[in-house]
Amino acid sequence: MLPHNFLFLRYFAKEIEKYIRKNILIACYANGANELVLDFGSFGHLKASFIQGVCFYTFIDSPLAVGRNFKPRFRELWGRKVQEIKLYAYERAFAIELSGSHYLVFLLFGRRSNVLHFPHENELPKEAFRYEMKADLNKSLVQHLHSYFENKNTLEPFLSNSFISPEIKEWCNTQAIESAAQFESKLNNNAPFFVLQDNFSYVLKNKPADSDFLTQLKQFYIHQVSSFAFQSRKDSLLREIKSILNKKEASLQKIENRLYTLEKERPYSEIADLILANLHAYEKTKPFQVEDFYQNNSILQITIPEKLSPVEFATKLYKKQSGRAEEQERLVNEKQKTENEILQGLEKLEKIKECTLISQLERFEKSKNRELQTDSLPYHKIEVSGTEIRIGKSAEKNDDLLRLHSHKNDLWLHAKGTSGSHVIIRTNSKPVSKEIIEKAACYAAWFSKYRNRQNAEVTITERKYVRKAKGLKPGQVFVEREEVLLVTPQKPL
Repeated sequence: MLPHNFLFLRYFAKEIEKYIRKNILIACYANGANELVLDFGSFGHLKASFIQGVCFYTFIDSPLAVGRNFKPRFRELWGRKVQEIKLYAYERAFAIELSGSHYLVFLLFGRRSNVLHFPHENELPKEAFRYEMKADLNKSLVQHLHSYFENKNTLEPFLSNSFISPEIKEWCNTQAIESAAQFESKLNNNAPFFVLQDNFSYVLKNKPADSDFLTQLKQFYIHQVSSFAFQSRKDSLLREIKSILNKKEASLQKIENRLYTLEKERPYSEIADLILANLHAYEKTKPFQVEDFYQNNSILQITIPEKLSPVEFATKLYKKQSGRAEEQERLVNEKQKTENEILQGLEKLEKIKECTLISQLERFEKSKNRELQTDSLPYHKIEVSGTEIRIGKSAEKNDDLLRLHSHKNDLWLHAKGTSGSHVIIRTNSKPVSKEIIEKAACYAAWFSKYRNRQNAEVTITERKYVRKAKGLKPGQVFVEREEVLLVTPQKPL
């Protein structure tokens, strides 16, 4: 049972009035984004914490120790005297009325909870504790508490409210309460008391002789805030893992679809074999028709491009088939990797669900942060003989690699005359061996449109001679000095 109902607020208002009525509100502070603290000096302080939008409140009858992270709030109310704690019959709200007819209203509306400063009960609010709920500033108190102002003489809004626990409704039924007048009479004479159980839930009982309402409320507040905070962090982690899993599953589906397409498509090498096997029958002025020995000797017409000879075209097809085979191999590896990542994600999901302590969640949060840090880098990192080589992940990431993750004395490489990844050799201002430079050049050729060529030209220069000018597209740069290497594209191991 949450203490978000009029019956509970009656006890709360009665208790805190003993401490703050006719006393001065010294200051109001925000402790972080989700906690409001009202300081009443030596008389105590009131805390209201918003966890996932739900407000939990308590009063502590000891002076407030102001922390370094405290930020001033509701400055216009500082130094004003508390006139009374005002309740709104059957509503989940209460107000602290201060001198000058100022009201600090606590709206306990589940995830829509807020604290508002009204310069006067009939004016619009001047300040809201929760900045994100700007719409609250456009509503009068009458609009916020319409049930109170429209239904002052009926219990229906109170009893039908989803936040009223079954215990309160059952108590009203057992007392045969049918009207507001009967309810008020019972409250004044024989109202049930909220007793905190060992499991930190409230139940309605006759008031125990040794009951201490504020001590129980403090215990409940501490438990609920820590419980909600734990559950909030747990739910956040679960959502993130589920989101990652959904993306991985979508990626796996794309890989499987592409592999299926590649398996169904006819190999380029078969067409190349048929061309070379039937060179004797080729005449440039006639359609090139051959017996397809891969398809029961059916007749197949092959179109040879005008600028290529049959042998050149067959060679080109063999290269395309080689590229397709490499793509299939890469996709098979990616499929296996993605399937393993999905399995690991599902295992992590189950382990997080079983967590019961903050310390357990923190281990998963730390591992998640490490993964995010790795994923957020704009480059792939490879080591060759102890030297770090960085390869840009995309056109936009190339710009980040150049601007944020390279030094002016590093070596910069790029496939000459085509699009591809920027490659950085981290030199630490020291000479780099020819072997490492050639390896990096092979990688630059591989991560470009020259991947399927036998040989490719790669530009190399010091990073300080590479300039990103205004107006250039992502990944485009000016190179002031350069050398050119001729290498064979090679995939990093």
